Amino acid sequence: EIVIQLVYSGFVFLGLLSASIAIWLQFKSLLAKLIGVIGLSALSLIIAGIGDYYIFAGAIPMAIVPWLIYMIKKPPRNVKYLYLFFFLAGIIVSLGHLIRSHSGTGVLIFILISLVFFANSYSFKQKTISILILTLSMATVFNWFNAIVDQRNEYLSSVETNYDLSGDRVMWHNIYYSLGYLNNNYGQVEGYESHEASDSYSVKRAFEINPDVKILSREYEDILRKETFSFIKAHKLFFLESIVAKIGVMLSYILVFMNIGIVIFVYYKTNLEFHLPFLSGIIFNMIFGVLTTPQYLYLTGLFFFSVLYSIYIIDSAIFNGFEKKYNKSKSI
Repeated sequence: EIVIQLVYSGFVFLGLLSASIAIWLQFKSLLAKLIGVIGLSALSLIIAGIGDYYIFAGAIPMAIVPWLIYMIKKPPRNVKYLYLFFFLAGIIVSLGHLIRSHSGTGVLIFILISLVFFANSYSFKQKTISILILTLSMATVFNWFNAIVDQRNEYLSSVETNYDLSGDRVMWHNIYYSLGYLNNNYGQVEGYESHEASDSYSVKRAFEINPDVKILSREYEDILRKETFSFIKAHKLFFLESIVAKIGVMLSYILVFMNIGIVIFVYYKTNLEFHLPFLSGIIFNMIFGVLTTPQYLYLTGLFFFSVLYSIYIIDSAIFNGFEKKYNKSKSI
C-alpha cells in the first residue's frame, strides 16, 4: 500500500511541477508567482493525502490547465508547439479518464470554452486543427484500450465467468445510495433502519428485487434507476432538500479553497473572458457531489479549480491593481 500511495503521490507531484513552471513563466509579479506555487503546493499535499485514484481529478487539470492559459495568453512563435500541447493533453486526459472516470472532462470543457471563444490570437484554422489533434489523440488511446478489453472479454467468455463484461460505467448505483445523504426513514431494504448512503445498501436493494442479478451489470443499473425515480417521485421535497444540502457543502469547500481570492474578486472586476472557463470547471466538478455525495474524495477537481481561480484573481489584482497603483505613485 505504501508503494501504491507513493505512485499516486508521484502523479500529484508531476502535476504540481507542470503547473508551477507554467505559472512562474506566466505571472509577472514575484509575489503572484510565490503565492501561486505555494497555493498549489498546499493543495497538492491535500490531494496526495486523499490518495487512491481520486487524485487524478485534481492532478490531470493541474498538469494541463495552467499551460493552456499560458498558450492562450502567450502564443508560441511556432504553432507546432501548440499542436504538440494538444496532442499530449489528449493523451493525458484520455488515460486519466480510463483510470478515474471524467477526471479530465473538466479540462476539456475549459479547453473548448477558452480556445473557441476567447483565444483571439489564434485563427479559426489553428483552433480547428488543435481540436482535431486533441480528439484524434484521445480516440487513439480509447481504441487501444478497447482492443485490450475485447481480448480480455474473449478470454473470460471462454471460461464462463460470472462477471459482467459490458464494461459500462456505473452511475445509478451511486445515485441511488446518495438519496440517503440526509438521514431519512424512507428506506425499504431489510436490515437497514434508514436509507443508508453506502454501496452495500444499493447492492442489497437490487438483490431484493432480483436475487440473480449480476452486480454492476446493465440490468443491475436499470433496477436502481427505476428505484431512484420511484424514490424521487414519492419524496420530491426531501430530494430537493438533499440537493440544496449537497450544494451548500460544496459552496463551503469553494469558500475555503478560494479564501482571499473571493474577497479580492469583489474589489477587482474582470470580464467574462476571465471568469467563465474557471467557473465552468468549478460547476462541472460540483456535479459529482450532487449526483453522489459531497465527500472530499470525489471533489479534488473542485478543489483544484477553486484554488487556481483564486490564484489567477490574486495575480490579476496584484498586476492590474496594487502594482499599477504603486508604479503610478512612484512616477509622481
